[in-house]
Amino acid sequence: MPANRKGQRNVKFEKKYSVQDLMAKAEEMIQSFHPDTAEKFYIKALEMEPNNTEVMDSLAALLLDMDDWDRAKELLERSMKLDPDGDFSKYMHYGQMSQGAEALKYYQRGIDLMQRERNKMQKKHANQEDIVMLNQQISSAYCTIADLYLTDACFEENAEAECGRALELAIQFDKENPEVYQTMASYRISQQKPEEALTFLSQGYALWKDKDFEEGLPSYEFRHNTAKLFVELNQPRTAAEIWESLLEEDDNIAEVYYHLAIAYRRFNTSAAKENLEKAIILLKRCGDLPFLKEAQQLMEEMKEENIIDEQENNVEDQDEESDDEEEDKHKGENKMEL
Repeated sequence: MPANRKGQRNVKFEKKYSVQDLMAKAEEMIQSFHPDTAEKFYIKALEMEPNNTEVMDSLAALLLDMDDWDRAKELLERSMKLDPDGDFSKYMHYGQMSQGAEALKYYQRGIDLMQRERNKMQKKHANQEDIVMLNQQISSAYCTIADLYLTDACFEENAEAECGRALELAIQFDKENPEVYQTMASYRISQQKPEEALTFLSQGYALWKDKDFEEGLPSYEFRHNTAKLFVELNQPRTAAEIWESLLEEDDNIAEVYYHLAIAYRRFNTSAAKENLEKAIILLKRCGDLPFLKEAQQLMEEMKEENIIDEQENNVEDQDEESDDEEEDKHKGENKMEL
C-alpha cells in the first residue's frame, strides 16, 4: 500500500469488504504498528454498521491507546447503552477512564459479566485454556479494584477491608498471577507490615524472573514497578538486577537509569554515578527539565556524600597513624626500661 508525502498509509476501499474483513484488517494494522490506518478501517466498518457494538468497543480500545479519551468515552457510552450485557471489556475500559467509586462500579460490572461468561463456558465444557485465560482476566480485574482502594478510592467506606477481599478473590481465580502478589505487597506496605510485603513481592518475582516474552514475562512497566517496591523494602540489589535486565531490552529510558542509580547508591557508588550520568544525558536530549533538575540535584547529593566519605577516610587514616606512633613510642619506652 503506497504512502503519502507525510509517510502515512493511504487507505482506499476499492473493493467490497465486509465489517469482519475491515475489523481483521484493522487488527492487522495494529499488530504492524499502524494505529492510524487501523482507525480508518474501524471507522469504515462503523459507517457500514453504525450500531455494531463490537466495532465500537474495538475502536474505543484503540483510541484509548492513542490517548484520545474523549472519543473513546463517547463510543463506550453508546456501546453500553446499546448492549449493556455485551462484551465485558467496555466496562473495564470505561473504568480505566473513571475515578474512585465510579471506577469501582464499572470494574465490578465488567467482572460480573466475565463471571457470567465463565459459568456458561463451564456448563458447555468449553476449552480449558479459554477458561484459564478468563480466570486470569478476572484475577487481574480484582487486582485493579484492590489497587483503586489503595489509591483513588482509599477514602471509601471499609476501603482496607475491601482491598483485602479483592485480593483474596484475585488469588482464588489465579494463584500464578504475579500481579496479585505485587498488589498484595503494596497492601501490606500500606498496613506497615514490610516483612510480609517482602514475602509477597518475592513470591511474585519468583513467578516471572526466569521467563521470557513467549512464556508470559510481565510488561516493562510492571517489572519497573516491581523494582521500585524492592527498593522501598530495602532490597536494592534485587531492584538493580531487574533494572539491569530492563536496560538490556531498551537502554534509552532515562527513568530506569535514574532509579538504577538510586539502587546502586546503597551499595555501589561508582555504578550509581555512571547510571545517573546516563540518565542526565538522556533527560537533556528529551528536554524533561523538571526531571533533569531532580537528577542533577541527586548528583550533587552524591558528590557531597563522597566528600564526606573521603574526609572520614582521611580521619581514620590519621587516627591509625597516631595509634601506630603511640604504639611505637610505648615500645621504645619499654626497651629503654629493659
